Formats: sequence, C-alpha cells, structure tokens
Amino acid sequence: MKEIKGYKAFDSNVKNLKDNVLVSSLKYNNDLIQSKFSFAKNIEDSLKFQVNSKNKENPIITQVTGLGSTKRIDSEYYEFFNLYNSSDIIINKVLTEKEVIEKALMLSYDRMERFVSMYHLNDDYIKLFKNKSINVDLALLYFQKNILDIYKLYYESLYSTSKEEEIKKLVKNI
Repeated sequence: MKEIKGYKAFDSNVKNLKDNVLVSSLKYNNDLIQSKFSFAKNIEDSLKFQVNSKNKENPIITQVTGLGSTKRIDSEYYEFFNLYNSSDIIINKVLTEKEVIEKALMLSYDRMERFVSMYHLNDDYIKLFKNKSINVDLALLYFQKNILDIYKLYYESLYSTSKEEEIKKLVKNI
C-alpha cells in the first residue's frame, strides 16, 4: 500500500463535500463515504479544494496521508499539479492558522504567489509576505487589497516611470 503525504482543506466544520465531519487521526475509507478523497501534495494547491471558497472564511488545512488506491491528477488546462484522489485517507494533523502561514512563508515565490491569491490574510500576515517578490506583491494588492487594476498598472509601468512610482507607493502602503 503506497502512502502519499499531502494537504487537504475543509470548511470550518472539517466537513468534506458530502457533508461528513472528519476527525483527526482516524482512517477513512471511501466505502463509507462513497467517493474518493482529493488532496494536494502542496499546501497552496489544497486551497483549490476548499469548500467555502466564496466567502472570506479560510478553510481548515490538514496534513493527510493518502492510502489504498491512489491516482495522481495533473491538468495544464486548470493549472493544477500534484493532486491526488485516494480511496483511503488519514487526517494526521489539523494545522493552526499560524502553522499554515509559517509553511507558506517557506514556499518558493511562485508557490507563495498562488498561496496569497487563495488564502485570506489579515493585515499582520500581509506584512509578512510583503516585499518577497514583485509577483507576490502584485498578488497581495490584487487578491488581498482588491486593487483590481494593479496588473494593468504593472504592465504600463514597464513603459512609464510615473506608473512605476505609483506601484512603489501602493506596495509601500500594503
């Protein structure tokens, strides 16, 4: 039996999409729930499975082990990779928000950019991600601060120093 470690996001009640409440340290088999368990190898990609993605409530992120019949799923079209469906899953640990942020701060900049585009950050956490890279800063401004024209402004800044200064001011005020 091959074990694959990863992350799974749940809504605030640690329910899966079938509305079953799942408890840490127990093994779940798809015979009981009649569906496969989806999880991600990377913490930021687990956010693609969050149940309440429409509201501002962050999901509960867990560390899991996929067991049994496990299949890797990659899709260039939907831009996700290292996702798995597994017949059995163990929830090893429910991560605190602080643990989630600490793990995200150790990601490469491209993975960090994906994380800040999907996880709702408070102002204190935003400051921790600020000035990591221009792409992370742009994602913070767009997804966290709701400055919807920031990418347009960024591309204009490639040809205009005044636009570049405007972006610097926005980043400074994050």
